[in-house]
Amino acid sequence: MSTEKATTEKGNSFMHGVMRREHQEKTFNAIKGMKHQMQGLAGYVQNDFERMIEDGTTTKKEVNLAIYDMDESFDKVITELNKLREQVRDIMKYHGA
Repeated sequence: MSTEKATTEKGNSFMHGVMRREHQEKTFNAIKGMKHQMQGLAGYVQNDFERMIEDGTTTKKEVNLAIYDMDESFDKVITELNKLREQVRDIMKYHGA
């Protein structure tokens, strides 16, 4: 192998390693950031529905209508978590290979 080719391959390998580490860091930060989305989901049950209905803050109809938004919010977070799981799996498989 020529010296020039070996130097190019070494440089490519270095850049590939840097890109892998950056991807791993972005994945790590995305997982940490999910806590905000999870807190948003908890918001659907943080209030006392019985009290809110009694004091007129909401109605049973409004609670029922909010179920659609809640489902969409949960689905979005679940989709993102599944995407992150696949990214983590790929990172671990790469290093475990």
